[in-house]
Amino acid sequence: GMEMQAGGHRLLFDGEGLRQWRLDGADLLAEGPRVNLWRAPTDNDGIKGWEGQEKKALGRWRAAGLDALAFRHSLAIEGDAVVQQSHAEAKGGARIEARSRYLLTQAGLLVRHDFLLPKSLPDLPRVGVRLALPAGFEALRWFGRGPHETYADRKASGREQVHESSVADQYVPYILPQEHGNLTDVRWLELSSATHAMKVTAAGLLEASASHYPHEMLTPAYHTYELAPRPETWLTLDVKQRGLGGASCGPDTLPQHQVPPGRYALTYLLSARPL
Repeated sequence: GMEMQAGGHRLLFDGEGLRQWRLDGADLLAEGPRVNLWRAPTDNDGIKGWEGQEKKALGRWRAAGLDALAFRHSLAIEGDAVVQQSHAEAKGGARIEARSRYLLTQAGLLVRHDFLLPKSLPDLPRVGVRLALPAGFEALRWFGRGPHETYADRKASGREQVHESSVADQYVPYILPQEHGNLTDVRWLELSSATHAMKVTAAGLLEASASHYPHEMLTPAYHTYELAPRPETWLTLDVKQRGLGGASCGPDTLPQHQVPPGRYALTYLLSARPL
């Protein structure tokens, strides 16, 4: 592993990436940022368990193996930064690559992820990362659209301002458990516990969500009663997430709201402070 320290902050990296963030002995991360290209499919993506969904987005994603990517990683030091290279093979051999660069500054941890998604892939659910905060990070504030969930093609009703909520209130109990709670045009987002706050400040705008329900729980579930919220808070940060479209009974997501393969970059500052 590799360690970074500054002013009471102690960050530990291992083969998977950022493993631990401690501030004066308190753990502020349950899991560091990991490449995240999947979403728990919406009814419009394709209905779980139904036949004849192969031509829909969900069928294309599963055919490419996007629900079962196994990333391999390597870590290196470049100057003052820790750099992680990650790669995974999709079905059919397409090599997905990501490079994550972490630099500890006075303001916090400056993070940049570069993604290379080969042209042979279908359009994707999302391009971004996911991290987890330990139990207790329940208060949520953000500057972006809200107060309700918004998506690239369903956001006109969202007001751009500072919003305050809780992670529990981000859950939307759709009859068939699925992706929910996305926030668009986010400039910053802050999660706080009784003692600490963790803030993400975007370089530009990003999409985000905070939930007690990770996609590993939502994807296989068929009923809301199968779900019990986890104590951790799962935070997704996306360059872009696919719009919703209307393909359960209408057209698929319009091309401008799809996420084509290619090159993407996501840059943000992660900063923690005591309250």
